[in-house]
Amino acid sequence: MANFLSGRLPQDTRILVSPALRAQQTAGALTSHFITAPNIGVHATPQTAIAAAGWPMAGGAVLLVGHQPWMGELASLLMTGHADFWSIKKGAVWWFSRREREGDFQTVLRLVVAPDQL
Repeated sequence: MANFLSGRLPQDTRILVSPALRAQQTAGALTSHFITAPNIGVHATPQTAIAAAGWPMAGGAVLLVGHQPWMGELASLLMTGHADFWSIKKGAVWWFSRREREGDFQTVLRLVVAPDQL
């Protein structure tokens, strides 16, 4: 997954990583330039993850390396407006963006890929 992402992430991507060892190891496979963010640890919520990322107003790309269940709940919240439990496979990437169309803001799911799909 690190090889897949390294050629696709914008150079100025902010990478926020849970302090949990496994999340730190995952991010370390991609780069040593990441920020440990305690507010996206194992007990985070979709709302704390959104706040940490600054979604949607922060500008630029942000990569979150975190945990279930909040990652699945975050994906659900971004796509449906409700934080339901969605299962996200370990090591998978869900890539979201936001756009404006005719004065309406929309969340766009650009990519979903799991390690076994590469």
